[in-house]
Amino acid sequence: MSLNSSIYDDSLLHLNLSSSSVSIPFDICFIARPSAFIFATFYIANIITLAPLCGLIIYIGLKRQRQQRSSPTASLMSHSDSFTYHMVTMELIAILGFILCVLGVFTVHINTYFVGFCLWGFTWYVSPLSVFWFVQDRGST
Repeated sequence: MSLNSSIYDDSLLHLNLSSSSVSIPFDICFIARPSAFIFATFYIANIITLAPLCGLIIYIGLKRQRQQRSSPTASLMSHSDSFTYHMVTMELIAILGFILCVLGVFTVHINTYFVGFCLWGFTWYVSPLSVFWFVQDRGST
């Protein structure tokens, strides 16, 4: 393998960030060639594992809701179902963030990567708080 192959291309190590509105130095690490493949692999693995699981949960939930509407003794959604759908929604927001991160890495747009990272970070902080809110709500009833 020659030294001029794309694996050893260091053109991304010297990015011109003067026009970028994001000036956080650690973002360069995510887009530079050596680490970009590691982060992209992490994000793609999360997308591949979480997206089908979230889709399956939503499909089963919609199927159950349709069955409950057709029966005359329809009951309300249980507390655990509500919690599960909320967590699936949080994971879908994280998947959107992962997709934006992958697009930002492969197109070398730091702002796109930053928006995806913020979406993922949002779910990282809101998920534990939602667990607390649901536990508090369950304890007060």
